[in-house]
Amino acid sequence: MSVETDIVFLSGAQPIYDPLKITAETALPGETVVRVQNFGTEKLTNLGLYVRPSSNVGPWDNPADAPPATDYQDVLAWGTESDLTAATGGIMVYAPSTSTTGAYVTKSKGSQWSNKIPIGDLDVGALVAVRVVFEVPAAVTARRLFINLVVG
Repeated sequence: MSVETDIVFLSGAQPIYDPLKITAETALPGETVVRVQNFGTEKLTNLGLYVRPSSNVGPWDNPADAPPATDYQDVLAWGTESDLTAATGGIMVYAPSTSTTGAYVTKSKGSQWSNKIPIGDLDVGALVAVRVVFEVPAAVTARRLFINLVVG
């Protein structure tokens, strides 16, 4: 089996089949905890988390404000700026490897499989919780944004 078919994302105890909504208010970042479980028959090793352009652009009556590639590049630009300066904005991931400090998804960290944010190994049936925080940059107005969060 492959990682793609063995990994299941959960919100609480329920599998996630549809886009997961993370909202961000003015003074409070959007936050959710996603649980990742190994439903396969073999231990999965060297897992990590990364983002890629979305395969979903929202419902027909409330679509994304920008194309998937634009959302992806904006998330990477915001995270890179936040990682390099005192600004805040982008996606911060609190995985087991970064549980206390978190890690922004940037152009060089979490933007593709080769620079994924490590989560480690996952035994058969085991699960790991990953906290995902979305921070809206101060200069950005309200906007619907879609990205894929991938574990591989």
